[in-house]
Amino acid sequence: VFPLSSPNPFSGTWPRDKYLGLFPGFLHMMRDPSIFPSHVKLLLMSQSDFSLPRDSPSLTKKFDFTFAGSDQDVANDCVGWASFAKNWSFVKEALEMMCGEYNMKGVLVATKDKQDQKACSIPKVCEGKIIQTKFLDQGQFFSYAKQSKF
Repeated sequence: VFPLSSPNPFSGTWPRDKYLGLFPGFLHMMRDPSIFPSHVKLLLMSQSDFSLPRDSPSLTKKFDFTFAGSDQDVANDCVGWASFAKNWSFVKEALEMMCGEYNMKGVLVATKDKQDQKACSIPKVCEGKIIQTKFLDQGQFFSYAKQSKF
């Protein structure tokens, strides 16, 4: 977690003091901000503090779940920085049980390339139970989320 080095093996590295010296302080959402040096000014403020929920009608639940990928590394079968950050290897293990043992249906967002052609591999037991999408704008993503139980 910034300002510490990333545990993601696909992340670059940077000199610790380079970015801490560029700004007079940082907005953060850390439960324990002690990872920042004591001389850095901090303000506890998350991005979610700037969005208001919209009242919208509930949609019929078509899916059991929606997984929010973040522009996964589709060309490498979801092996790379974004996939590591989203723990895709665990997702594939969980899908085995969710699609198989529990017969769940779901949506895997951003697990197809931008041309909507190639998709990250998923377990065979999920065929016909999963919709895979390319990266979606926020409105499209929210639509899938509203149609999902979780």
